[in-house]
Amino acid sequence: MKNRYYNGESAMGLDVDLRYSDLYLDILDKNTGKVIKRYFFEDVRILEKPVPPLGGKLGFTDNNDARLSVGDPDLIKNIAPFISKENDLGHKMSFMWVHLAIYSVVAISFTIACAYYGPRVMEHAAYLIPPNIEKQFGKTVLNQTRYVTRICSEESGLDALDKLIEPMKHDGNYIVYVSAQDIVNAFALPGPYIVIFDGLIEQADSPEELAAIIAHEMGHVHERHPMRGYMRVMGLSLVFKMMFGDVGNLGNPGELAAVLRSLNYNREQELEADMFSVRKMKAANYNPYALNDFFEKLLVDEPEDMPDFFKYISTHPETQKRIATIQELKDQDNTKYKPALSSSEWKALQNICTETKIRQ
Repeated sequence: MKNRYYNGESAMGLDVDLRYSDLYLDILDKNTGKVIKRYFFEDVRILEKPVPPLGGKLGFTDNNDARLSVGDPDLIKNIAPFISKENDLGHKMSFMWVHLAIYSVVAISFTIACAYYGPRVMEHAAYLIPPNIEKQFGKTVLNQTRYVTRICSEESGLDALDKLIEPMKHDGNYIVYVSAQDIVNAFALPGPYIVIFDGLIEQADSPEELAAIIAHEMGHVHERHPMRGYMRVMGLSLVFKMMFGDVGNLGNPGELAAVLRSLNYNREQELEADMFSVRKMKAANYNPYALNDFFEKLLVDEPEDMPDFFKYISTHPETQKRIATIQELKDQDNTKYKPALSSSEWKALQNICTETKIRQ
């Protein structure tokens, strides 16, 4: 069963092989086995569903002219759970009126509630936002922020990153990008999106330290802290954008940066994310206290040497108090944990930004 890929630039198709994980689909040259293109499932859409024994066709949101004819109907069936239903053209309209009704109720209810209880009540409306809409909103923020324009793409580094985070994804389909900027930071966005910077990888002394920080950001995603922050800052204007399908229009990048500067996590939220990191690392059989090793290094530089982006994306409580909280747990734990990566895998991850690409 042949697979044929059309890249949108040439009318000539190319015979390809395919492989996939639960995060992405790789298109490989059939003759050389080299990866031609990697598409994250967030950017994959089903254009034609398979009708066995015939295959189907896939399209891509970051390249509307590209097409992939898939010969094996079972392959599309297998990857379908990883593709967001809003990217399945057969589902796009089915929930529109339901969402409109939900948001209408939310808007009316919270207009009344805000009159009595103030704008912070909007934060709790985040729990009423359907996950697929939150993901769409998060992707829009990701696309509009200038901090994630060039992402790291060295293949062996990506493989090492996948291996590092795979044991920590049992409760969510987190999507992690590495931004090719020398900034010591990581942040979470609404939906499943997490961004770490090359400068953070350089600062980490071990894969466990990096895994702990990623798990901390997973905690923010899991507790929906980013979405709650946006609801608190943008309030009803965001609800109305969602009601009328205007999630893709959040304003210009300067306005978006102003909103991002307002998204300060409070101490309770940061401690929630810390404890989530400890639990997540223990479940993966990684050293759950590696977060402390990283925090202790930050004590030397905090706060003057931290870039502005680090400060306004996430205002952390005093690092010393966070270290003490985790240290209490460490003192009661005699478990021996496995290495998160081999030395060669860690080296590959440290070199992930030797190749980069523009995120479209």
